[in-house]
Amino acid sequence: MELKNYSFVGKMNYFCVLNMPMKRYSKYNFFKHTYCVFKGVELNKISDKKANYTSKSGSSYFYTLEGVFRLSNHWGRAANCRWRIENSVESGGSVAKLGYADWTSFYADTSDGELYFIAVDFTSNSAEYHHVKSIENRQESLVKTSGYTLKRMREIKEIFEKDAWLKYMDVEDEQVLRENIVLELIRTEKSLREIKLAYR
Repeated sequence: MELKNYSFVGKMNYFCVLNMPMKRYSKYNFFKHTYCVFKGVELNKISDKKANYTSKSGSSYFYTLEGVFRLSNHWGRAANCRWRIENSVESGGSVAKLGYADWTSFYADTSDGELYFIAVDFTSNSAEYHHVKSIENRQESLVKTSGYTLKRMREIKEIFEKDAWLKYMDVEDEQVLRENIVLELIRTEKSLREIKLAYR
């Protein structure tokens, strides 16, 4: 089965986003509608520092010239931002995790902008979404809005983690089927139902 790439309009939107001038972020504006992936770090990185700011929800921020440390027990959606932590480090029984990000790791986020794509790791059967300016889109995934992307992420999780839907499929290699369906989810606008029906 041949998989379609995104449409001409999608390519133009992608081209326009990639060629927009980069906004500069700092301690004064990084918390306003941004996307960022923080790197998990050890708590001792802030042991001699006092928080520059603590939010109402209890997250603490420690500013440096190059970036910001964030100590928080909630990641993902933070106020009007989309922040996640990668390679988080265990913090000795505490639920809070410490992450660090350079100011250059923050990107503009809008709910209606086509700014996100999904990257899939088939060895671990997992997926992550990324801002179009953050990393290269090697799997030629569609670039879509945050709402569309998060819906697709839920569908991909269902394909990877649930088995009930497989009983309706006539297939020998379940992993290959999962991979084919997920590739169609990230590269086409077909509904999950439509994709599944094609494999019955």
